[in-house]
Amino acid sequence: YLTIGGHPDIPRTLAASGQLSTAAGEGQGVQSTGGNLRLDAGTGLVNEGVISADQGSLAVRAGSQLSNGGTLNAGQSVDIADGAGGASQVVDNRGSIIAGQVLNTQAAAVRNSGWMQAGSANNLAAGTLDNSGKLIAVTGSAALRVDGLLRNSGSVRAAQGKITPLHALCDELDLRPVNKRVLESLVKAGAFDAFA
Repeated sequence: YLTIGGHPDIPRTLAASGQLSTAAGEGQGVQSTGGNLRLDAGTGLVNEGVISADQGSLAVRAGSQLSNGGTLNAGQSVDIADGAGGASQVVDNRGSIIAGQVLNTQAAAVRNSGWMQAGSANNLAAGTLDNSGKLIAVTGSAALRVDGLLRNSGSVRAAQGKITPLHALCDELDLRPVNKRVLESLVKAGAFDAFA
């Protein structure tokens, strides 16, 4: 497990011209304990572990693919795009992508059988979307822009400004992919401040 600390104003970037990957299992992943984390993966990112920017934002720039069977987490925002900041890659999420505030996803194709959750706005722009998992905006809106095929056998939920009681969120939350560190990061970032 790679833990990166330091001053929150200093950006943390991991870059590879090829593929970046993390394995499944205890202690596998990357954690920024303060500040933002950026991953630049030339040909793609394969994550089966935990990648977390506990109190900051997480930017993922994945060349041709992002395959997530683990957890991508940020106390603030998560921003997913291709290497140029556009939408030419494929996003295959079987795990959890959790943003304390805003989740922005741009891709040519998104396959979600996992959990994609934002504390406020969940914005997804894709050529195609195949969702059999959950797309959730806890206290804000979910904006889906799909240019081609949209297949949804899962759920898309947005509060659109309504405050959901914390116990109702906990009843809906799949806690299997969420560990103590993820929940603590979201609390510290203020993701639950609106709950009574």
